[in-house]
Amino acid sequence: MSYNYWFSDSDSESDSDSDSYDANVQCSGITTKGRQCRMFGQRNAGPHFFCHHHFLCRGKTQDGRSCTRKAAFGIYCCAAHDPKLNWLRPRAFRDDALMLSRWELLDKHDHEDFYTQAGLDEAETHRDHVVECQVASHVFNGLYRRYRDNGWDVQEISDGISVVREFLNDEPNLVPVHQDINVLKGSGITSFLDERAFNGYALFTTHLRLACERLSARQLDGMMWTRLTRATTYNIKKAVGRQMQTLVYTLDNEADNETMHDLTQHFEKLRVNIKNT
Repeated sequence: MSYNYWFSDSDSESDSDSDSYDANVQCSGITTKGRQCRMFGQRNAGPHFFCHHHFLCRGKTQDGRSCTRKAAFGIYCCAAHDPKLNWLRPRAFRDDALMLSRWELLDKHDHEDFYTQAGLDEAETHRDHVVECQVASHVFNGLYRRYRDNGWDVQEISDGISVVREFLNDEPNLVPVHQDINVLKGSGITSFLDERAFNGYALFTTHLRLACERLSARQLDGMMWTRLTRATTYNIKKAVGRQMQTLVYTLDNEADNETMHDLTQHFEKLRVNIKNT
């Protein structure tokens, strides 16, 4: 009988020998048939052992608890849980004081969903950032890693935060959408950025179309829309690309040093990735 052995380049040097597969310990995971997995396990969550099929993310949730999602990239489920990929979190770019209310947005957009043009009432409306805050976080973190790895001064990167924050929370980038569309869009873009952070490239449209697969059954329960249509996906991609282009122009006008030019180029590279995929 052959066994699959799993390792990750992301493993730190401090990982102990207990992190290697133990041929005497059965995986603690449960199969789709409800039985305990018969593979050998690797220590992961506390005293439990998991094979590579059931290996859990080693990251922490916002309240400090261990993540219970399956590790998808090395030993983490997403870029947000890898401390080496997080310098700025998405919330650093959200500013409620700059954002219009749901009612004001609905009034400006004739009470229609920005992506589907379907009628909306206030109760089912979410305020959506066309270019999401996690997009800005992804770009800034990528530039930060590059500067840090090369031993360059990272302080000037912070100069662009206020410019990007103001752009993201301004009305052209803030639109009313149905709550289900907003959840699916956010899920798809997060998935896209995760793959891009770990692998360097990802297919934007594909991640939007498969956004529902990242959501749990509990999240999908009761949703009117559980999958983005081809037309909605196209409208989202077009809107994101248009706003990304405007953001690049805005940053280019503000750029007064090499770091700001680098930041502009990072956003432009992401815009091209989105446009072409």
